[in-house]
Amino acid sequence: MPDFADNCDLNFQHRISTLIRASFVLLVFLLNGIYAHSQSVYNHNLFWGRVALSDKLSDKLKWEVYLQTRTQNDPAEKLSLFQHQQTTNYWLWLHYQVTKETRISVTPFCYFNIRSLFPQPASLGNRGVNEYRWAAQLEQTTKLKHLLYSNRYSLEYRLRDLQTEKVFVPNFRVRYRAKLEYPIPKEGHPASLILYDEVFLEFGKIVNNSAATFNQNRLYAGFSYEVMKSIKFNLGYMYLTQERASGSEFDNSNVIWTILTFENVFSQFKKKEIELK
Repeated sequence: MPDFADNCDLNFQHRISTLIRASFVLLVFLLNGIYAHSQSVYNHNLFWGRVALSDKLSDKLKWEVYLQTRTQNDPAEKLSLFQHQQTTNYWLWLHYQVTKETRISVTPFCYFNIRSLFPQPASLGNRGVNEYRWAAQLEQTTKLKHLLYSNRYSLEYRLRDLQTEKVFVPNFRVRYRAKLEYPIPKEGHPASLILYDEVFLEFGKIVNNSAATFNQNRLYAGFSYEVMKSIKFNLGYMYLTQERASGSEFDNSNVIWTILTFENVFSQFKKKEIELK
């Protein structure tokens, strides 16, 4: 007969499974309601690239920097993912590992320059929108039998010159991500399969008089592979749905997303020096 611990484990896994199903049902309901009131939907093909650099400041604290670029296709050429620059971004994170399962993160500084997806709103012309962002994030990870399941909750404060260049208007955005990761059992280089969904809602001055509260949804499937010690490569596909300020226009994007991560950027050389001595 199964013991008490086994029953608890089964009950917990059942609750997690129920939560995931309920989240996706709610998401589908939300998106269907949004599309019911939409008038225009624009389709895009995008490339997102990120280089991530990180290292430890202590046993529980580490820093991480994102250097990111995003490009979009020309409306006349659907497969030209690299035709036009869409976003440039520099993002600094500080991560604190509270426990093995819980991590808190904050953003001391983040800068974006974002060009609208085609067709661009006439009010913006062809200029890039500048954005400064501060964020706080809580991530909790649970180890199931063969999977890692994580919830991530984020709050962002954003300053953007959406209406007039160099005149910044604030707003807040909340994000929730449910993620499943399957570590592939193998010898040598670790690898894993990843599936997640993340929904964004915004509020504040910039959207007070706007029909758009839902901001976007990201559905992602991909894999992670450790190329060598301290270097990891991620490749995946994302289906991105984003609402424009009018509330009646939507952008659906097929995104190829690559991430190259360099961990222990400085400390690995210190270790080698110690070993040589």
